[in-house]
Formats: sequence, structure tokens, C-alpha cells
Amino acid sequence: FWTSRARPLITVSMVVLAAFVARIATAPRPQMFNLLFLAGLILMLERIRQQRLAPRWVWAAVPLIVVWANLHSGYLLGIVTLAVYAVGERLEARRHDGRPMAADATRTLPAAAVASFVGAALNPSGLALWTYPLETLRSPAMRTYIREWHSPDFHSTWFWPFALFLVTTVVSLVASTRKPGATQLLLVFGTALAGLQSVRHIPLFAIVAIPIVAEQVDVAWDAARARRALRSRPPMLATDGPIGLLTGVLGVVIVALFVSSAISNNDEAIASFYPVDAVDVILDSDLAEARGYNAYGWGGYLIWRDVPVFIDGRADVYGDDFMYLYFQAEDAEADWREPLDDYAVDYVLMPPDAA
Repeated sequence: FWTSRARPLITVSMVVLAAFVARIATAPRPQMFNLLFLAGLILMLERIRQQRLAPRWVWAAVPLIVVWANLHSGYLLGIVTLAVYAVGERLEARRHDGRPMAADATRTLPAAAVASFVGAALNPSGLALWTYPLETLRSPAMRTYIREWHSPDFHSTWFWPFALFLVTTVVSLVASTRKPGATQLLLVFGTALAGLQSVRHIPLFAIVAIPIVAEQVDVAWDAARARRALRSRPPMLATDGPIGLLTGVLGVVIVALFVSSAISNNDEAIASFYPVDAVDVILDSDLAEARGYNAYGWGGYLIWRDVPVFIDGRADVYGDDFMYLYFQAEDAEADWREPLDDYAVDYVLMPPDAA
């Protein structure tokens, strides 16, 4: 919202839509830091591009990414973002009508990206964090079995806000008379392609696209003949003006009401997704300390209830070999009993419709 230079009402509409788009893959997980730090990094870089911050502020990205690396391996996204700005602003400088970042900042971006990558090694795992994100992205087991690594299924209503945002993006770019710069195009299309490839990346597109799409919708709105009278916009209607502040608060209130409504129904939602009664039985019996074999998606819930698990959602911790072993039983393959025997499993906790 702060990054956008569009009308506050248009921007907050994009923010609210993006909140519904991002909820597909948002949860109380460390990857939420990716959204926070990505938004902060883009805000800072856009302030520099708009000459509202001095070029030397580019170096602030280095400590930001070092902290990011200690919170989630998605820190590479920050380094890629710096690289995109470095390339995009160079391309923008060659356009006769371009509005590039100051030359000092553009020259600093590659060095800041390299320094950020080196600084990311300042973490408990050291240099291993340089390759860890790539190992996760290349994991065949994770890409095969974990749904959030699959492409979105637009037959599901969960993905309709994402589809609406994609359509809004394309239509606004076509209708706008002032096209976005090379940096903005690289950001929005890069994250859109990532979101189409993997559900996990959809919130990244939502974060990146808000200011870009809002500004394109704003320009397209001005271009419509019926709206020509609104072309002169008083300062109070700027995003950082009083009306902008009130509109931003309104957007936060709308999202907060939705979230509080979801939280108020949390117990019912848990009961509909997880084996609450079955776990009660396990905890009240001799099975509480026994060896269980559980559904992959139920692992986190079982840990929350202090039940020992066979596997949980941290696929990268277990590794591909163990994942294949787990699914050998879950998929009811010919030798499905072998993993259960190897790990001396006492009981199985699976959904009724499991193979």
C-alpha cells in the first residue's frame, strides 16, 4: 500500500484482493517472513527509485537479507529481487521515456546482491544455506507428493481470487496508456509464472503485484473518457495523504474482520480437518507412547497434541528416501507392509478414504 502511487481506494482494493489470494498458502509458518521481508525490500527499493530515499540506502538490503536468511531459506528471493532491479533499471535507462533509478543506486545493486549472498552465510548452518534452497526446489519427492508444490487447480474456488488477480493484471496492462517499467514487468511476470507453477509461490505474486497493478488500473481509469474530470487529483488523495491513511486503515479492518471470523470458528475447522476424537482415544490408551504410522498432513496436528509421529510436514527434514518409503505404504504398493515392519509400527492413523 505504501509503495503504490495510485488512488488509495484502488490500492486498498488490490491489497484486500491480494490478502484473499495469499491466504491459499499462508499459515503460522516461517515462510511468512518471506512475505514480510519481500514487501519491505520492494518498498525500500521503490522509495530509492522515486528519489524519496538516497541511493546509499541500497546497502540496507544486506543486513535485511542476513536476518532473512536466519528466519527462512527464502532469503534467495531477496537476492533475486536485487538482481531483477539491477537488470530492469539498466533496461529502463535505455528507454527514451524511461524513469530509471538513480545511476548511483543502479551501479550499487549488483554489489549489494553479492554482499547479501555472502552475508547469508552468517547463520547456524554456515555455507550449507547457500545450496539448501536449491536442494529443496529440486526435490522430486516434494514436487511429486506435496500439494503446495503443485500447480493451482482453478476448478477449486480457493484459486479463484488468484485467477481474478491474474485477469486484472493482464487487463490493466492492456488498458493502461502508461506501461510499467522493465523492473516492474520482470517482477510481476516472474512471480506470476512462479505462482502458476507452484501454489506455494502464489502469495509472492500477490505481494509484488499490488502496487504495479494498482497503478495500471489507476492510469486506465484516468484514460476512460467518462473519468476525465477526475484527472486532476488533489494531494489529499495521494496514497500517503490523509484520505490514503483512512483508506489503508479501512483495508486493514476488512482483512482483520475476515481473519477474526476465521479464528472464531477455529475449533470447528480443526475438527473437520484432523482426527480429534481418534487422538483422544490414543492419548487415553496404551497407544500414547506406541509407534504409529500417520497421514502426512496430520503430522503437525499430532505434534501439537504431543503424539509421537512417523512423519510430519517438514519434508526437507526427512529427505527424499524416507518420503518414498512413507508413500510406499500410504499408496498401498505391493510391498506396502515393509516400511511398517521396518519401523515396528503398532498402529496406523489414516483417513477413511486412504488407499
